[in-house]
Parts: sequence; structure tokens; C-alpha cells
Amino acid sequence: MLFFLAVWFPVHVAELDKCFHCVIKYEPTTDPRHPVSSFLCSQSKWSLCSPINSMFTSGYGDKEYIERRAKLNDVARVYKYGEPLPEIEYTEAEHKTWEIVYQKLKSLQLTHTCVEYQRNFTQMENDGLFVANRIPNLARVNDYLQRKTGFMLRPCSGLLSARDFLASLAFRVFQVRQLLYLLFIRAY
Repeated sequence: MLFFLAVWFPVHVAELDKCFHCVIKYEPTTDPRHPVSSFLCSQSKWSLCSPINSMFTSGYGDKEYIERRAKLNDVARVYKYGEPLPEIEYTEAEHKTWEIVYQKLKSLQLTHTCVEYQRNFTQMENDGLFVANRIPNLARVNDYLQRKTGFMLRPCSGLLSARDFLASLAFRVFQVRQLLYLLFIRAY
């Protein structure tokens, strides 16, 4: 006689509350020696880092960054379907990082994106959702996307398994990270 184990999967959008776990086997949040930022900024091909690399810490063992990451992970872990999306108070350093990355990517937009993307991005700028000097408010972007596409945004604490990611898409939910990597690892 064959026995099959029933594999659980969400059958209602609220059950996505069970699908927020990181699948990274190594979680840099818990290891202050995590060297990814030092490595990325030392590589000349990461041109986003090179002009300002010397202005900022490498991030290696940066206690403040690790605490910030853990705090935002906790915000995502406690979020439940139906609650208002959490509003994050971003630091000036995070807003500055957003501005630099925003301007760099904006300069590449015409040559690296399709017409549909360009049109929708411009519309979001015109509606005040995307501006260069402030990180977008997740709730406002979520409202816009729901109106336009039926998709919702939901905070997550990190990299999802393919299974959890696809389960979310089945309910028209896109899970997003609210952590903004600071200048020292923004090319990551």
C-alpha cells in the first residue's frame, strides 16, 4: 500500500501569513563578520560604489546596519493579511541611498527598459509615488498597483522559497523587502 504525504499549500490569500520565511542558509543579519559589502565595493565593476566608497563604512561588522536589518525583518514577520501595510521611518542615509540609485537607474531607463515600463514609471512619478529624494511609501504604491493591476504588495523578511513566491503570485501578491541596502552595498 502506498502512502502519500499531503503537501500543504495556501488556499486563501490570508494563508500567505505562513509563507514569510527566509530560505537563505546563511543569514548575514546574525553574523557581524558578513563581508559582502566589502567585497562588492572593492570590485571596480561596481561603478555605483566606487565614487563614494571612501565616504562610508564598508559595512563589515556594522552593528547599526545589522540591528536595522533585524528590526525590519521583525516588522515583516509580524505582518498579517488584512492589516495596513507597515509604514517605515527611513533614515536620511537610506533616503540618500535611494536618491543615488534612483538617479543612476533613471539614466539607464531609456536604453534598458521597454515602452510599457517607461510609460508606467512616468505615470507613477506624475502621481507622486516615485520621487528621487524620498523612498516610496509602500501603502501608497500598493493602493496604486491594486487599482491598476489587482496585485497587492506584502512585506517579507528576505528571500522566499520558489514555492512561497509562486504561491504568493497565485493570489496576485508580490512580496517585497522594505530594507534598503545602504551606500556601501547598494550594488548588491
